Formats: sequence, C-alpha cells, structure tokens
Amino acid sequence: MEPRLSAIKFNKGPALMDAIIYVISDETGIDMELITPESRFFEDLNLDELNLYEIILRCENEFDVTISNESAANIITVQDLHDVIHPLLYEP
Repeated sequence: MEPRLSAIKFNKGPALMDAIIYVISDETGIDMELITPESRFFEDLNLDELNLYEIILRCENEFDVTISNESAANIITVQDLHDVIHPLLYEP
C-alpha cells in the first residue's frame, strides 16, 4: 500500500497544490500536466459530481482533514479545493 500523502511534510504553497493535482490525476487518470489551479472540475476536466465527491473524499483521507458540505458545494476549480484544504492544515 502506498503511503498517504499526509505523511509528507508540506510547505505552504506549491507543494500542497502539487499534492492535490496528484490526487486528482490519480483518481481520474487525467495527466497531471493538464491539471492547473484554474482548471474547473466540470467544464475543463469533464468530471461529474460523483468524480468531484470521490476527489474530495480522497483529499480528506490523504490530508487527514474534514471538508464541510458547505465548503464542498463551493468547489468549482482546483484552486478552490486548495483554498478549502490549506487553512485546515495550517491554521489552528
């Protein structure tokens, strides 16, 4: 079994985004090079609500965080997902 990403010591900024892009790529099979912070899950990556739900669950598991339903409902882009996870990891 591959170690969870949360075991990695993240620096603020690019390392967390890279890890999120990795999760998205691993869950969907989309090449990491095609996923950017500005990528919209539905329009640009052609994912559906179930795909996004699975990505959110994977991120919760990998980063040992809980994303509220309210926060999840507002996730449109990869950057949005990052912006939800970042404070859960770095703010008390």
